[in-house]
Amino acid sequence: MVSAIKVARSEEEYQKIKKEIEEDPRTINDLLVDRYGAKSIDMAMVGREEEIEKKLEAERPMIVELYNEESIMCLLSSIPIKEIADTFDESTRYRKIEVKKQDTLEKYGIKELPSLLFFRDGKLIKKYEGYVEEENKKELLDFIKE
Repeated sequence: MVSAIKVARSEEEYQKIKKEIEEDPRTINDLLVDRYGAKSIDMAMVGREEEIEKKLEAERPMIVELYNEESIMCLLSSIPIKEIADTFDESTRYRKIEVKKQDTLEKYGIKELPSLLFFRDGKLIKKYEGYVEEENKKELLDFIKE
């Protein structure tokens, strides 16, 4: 569920949905850029699936976002990396990589895309799988800070 469409089955539900929409701090531009990929990604941050291992050889920490363009969930519910990038150590590198091979997902034990993989010294130390709802962003930030 990506929360793109909500149906109210009662007046109470309608008021709750209306309040969520009114209190949402995001602008239409935020939604287009962060959620729907309307702005192109800096090519310096995009990697190829077969490069993951080579990129991990470096000693710097690395965060890899895995996604699949053919998955409607990945297109509609990307991880809001722009908003969480401030929590990264400045030595940390970030790459966004489209996954097309099932064995890549199996290698890292990924069950849900999009996913963030956290590497240190070439080893996977943590992963966060799935879309980040607005109300779960703090949970993701806390997860990253650990």
